[in-house]
Amino acid sequence: YGLCLAEMIIPFQVIMIPLVVILRKMKLINTLLGLIFSNWGLGVALGTFMFAGFIKSIPRELEEAAMIEGCSSISIFVRVVFPLLKSITFTLIILDTFWFWHDYLLPLLVVSKPRLKTLPIAISSFMGQYYLQWDLALPALTMAIIPAAIAFFLLQKHIVTGLVAGAVKGRGQTEGQ
Repeated sequence: YGLCLAEMIIPFQVIMIPLVVILRKMKLINTLLGLIFSNWGLGVALGTFMFAGFIKSIPRELEEAAMIEGCSSISIFVRVVFPLLKSITFTLIILDTFWFWHDYLLPLLVVSKPRLKTLPIAISSFMGQYYLQWDLALPALTMAIIPAAIAFFLLQKHIVTGLVAGAVKGRGQTEGQ
């Protein structure tokens, strides 16, 4: 857990060169698999942090009640804890999807083949030091934003629920406890 927190503290710019060197040695530069593994590896820390914080906020009484009913440890997780993880799972999926969708630096470092370029890199090709193709850049930016905006508006209930889950202490408890 501490290692995952340390990964969140270290800026990406510190690890980007060693990451590219490792991916080159593994022959994953200019491959979709290299980009996927890199994004997954960098996203694990946030997922661990969010899930651990949420699970710590689940009242111990729920697990004790399931034990009294005769549930095993695995059964407690599957029947009690796992269903409660729905909101935090949706939140993490949405946050990671938006992060991957709009990421610029990592794909710029990992892929250079035109067919593997992500939207932000492809859109940046319409802009240079001495030119700007507004007629191509603005429609491309609009097309890149529309799926993310639709996803956000459709799933915003899950985002808000997941972000505040576990933040409110004392739900269902009286003042004196």
